[in-house]
Amino acid sequence: MKNKFIGIACAICLFGYSLPTRADIPTNYYSSANNTSSTNDALRIALYSIINSHTIIGYSSLPEQVYAAPISPSDFNNGPNNTLEDIYSSQPYTSTDGKASATQCGTGWNKEHSFPKSWFGDASPMMSDAFHIYPTDIRMNSARSNYPYGDLPAKPKNCDIGYGKGGSAAYTSDGVGTTIFDPGDAGYKGDLARTYFYMLTCYRDKNLAQTAEAQVMVSYTNNVADFTPYSVNLLMKWHREDPVSSKERIRNEAIYVHQGNRNPFIDYPCLAEYMWGDSTTKSVDFSKMVSSYNASFTGQGCPCEMTTDPTLTSPSASTLNFTAVPSGTNTQAITVKGINLTQTINLALSGTNASLFALSATSTTSAEGLAGKSITITYSPTAEGSHTATLTISSSEFTSVILTLNGTCSNTIVAPTITSPTYNQGSAGANITSFGGAASLTENGIYYSTTNGFANGAGTKLAATTATTTGTFSVDVSTLPVGTYYFKAFAKNSAGIAYSTQGTFTIANATQVTGGNPTILIGQTVTNALTCTGTKTLLVRISNLSSSVNITSSNTGIVTVSPSTISPVDAANGVTLTVTRVSNGSATIIISGGVVNQTINVTCQ
Repeated sequence: MKNKFIGIACAICLFGYSLPTRADIPTNYYSSANNTSSTNDALRIALYSIINSHTIIGYSSLPEQVYAAPISPSDFNNGPNNTLEDIYSSQPYTSTDGKASATQCGTGWNKEHSFPKSWFGDASPMMSDAFHIYPTDIRMNSARSNYPYGDLPAKPKNCDIGYGKGGSAAYTSDGVGTTIFDPGDAGYKGDLARTYFYMLTCYRDKNLAQTAEAQVMVSYTNNVADFTPYSVNLLMKWHREDPVSSKERIRNEAIYVHQGNRNPFIDYPCLAEYMWGDSTTKSVDFSKMVSSYNASFTGQGCPCEMTTDPTLTSPSASTLNFTAVPSGTNTQAITVKGINLTQTINLALSGTNASLFALSATSTTSAEGLAGKSITITYSPTAEGSHTATLTISSSEFTSVILTLNGTCSNTIVAPTITSPTYNQGSAGANITSFGGAASLTENGIYYSTTNGFANGAGTKLAATTATTTGTFSVDVSTLPVGTYYFKAFAKNSAGIAYSTQGTFTIANATQVTGGNPTILIGQTVTNALTCTGTKTLLVRISNLSSSVNITSSNTGIVTVSPSTISPVDAANGVTLTVTRVSNGSATIIISGGVVNQTINVTCQ
């Protein structure tokens, strides 16, 4: 739930202190760690040198506005402003709430050493390092004690409030054979993982394993602290499942202002992969590393590196097929597009029959290539036969792309060839494999009916835009009334019309939730709420988006939803959300981003 709405207005007014809401990583802050790897622990040593030297504030005088970044009241059903959140139970508190002893959850909060101070003998500077100090419910802090973290198969109910349930219990099946503490499913396990990554990097030279509980997660050998295999598996799992949130970034900036150091694993989440994950043999290149502060960072599924080399991304096809009659023509269009382009792109025809093909342009500028330049290819045969040519797209800065052009010329025009009726995310269509010798199609689309086995040409016609190329096409059927439909795709040229075999699709309450710009269509079995007894799928189509939207659950302890982000292109095509029941209860699925703010109520039973 922490990724829900992180209120900027609220994030700048805690205790009269102005917190940074958005900042870039200081220039060259990590430059000394560039081109290092985990070989001989070089990367961790380099990061240690960067972050170890920092201002020690002192535990007793540690300002709350540093370690307890605020959150939006919308996270708590319009609760109080300047809310602090218990990292274990998500119980909301304000700065004035009690800090005395408490036997029940919700009656007071205090500061928690998420990395227990007994593990390092109460020593400075670990004792007062704000990066591992969080506001916690007193009862939950007591339940945590000094136990190591872990995932318990049955969640204890030490605190049955807020958005999560957490607590401690003996558990031996994890291989550690001791009591562990499960923070619950409040959405902060990733935060805790990245906190531990920081501690084992910043204090690699300190004995952080001075108790039996500590030694479940941390070792200390040859004066170097390190994770146990159990910790690596657990914390990398939490890190991957719970991406960096806005609240973490706000907190990182606040601590940086006061302590003068940063958490590298918040700035660059994929550094964990280079340290303990799937990239330990690779060297870090910060010029290509994706930062959580970068607009391209989407959390789960986000690649560790972004491509900075000039690359041609389109066209993707390696072969284009043309059909025409003698002295006729057939045209097809390709889009020349790339990333990080700085040089002119050239297009050239070669081969035995190159003279039968022509290009609308033989070069594009780098600016045109970045935006996407449409190039028309025209096939103009003079006699029957098969013809071939090669189109080479080249530049001084990327590997040339080769397309094979195949032309077929025949005096005989027949009906087009159409196959493979398909339905996907509210769109029905097929694949046109041939124009039948005609220069182009005169019409294509689908016929649909509620009658199984309806005749060709019967039913209701939905025409598509006239096809200029062979390949797949589709028409929008998402707004049809609820029901099961049968359809046949068709393609027509001057010689006749061809039909595909029959396909089928079902519209399940494709209800327009909001109109205008953007338009949101949600297909679900229940119009205003979703009843979840296991796993449900939910079709979402959003048109006219200008930026990506986020998909979150208000309570991941009740229900989870994936994917977590939808791009404008994917939203327009339609995306199937997977809604998974975790436990009984009610939650809300939130679709948010830009001007979009739509909720779907979910009841799990």
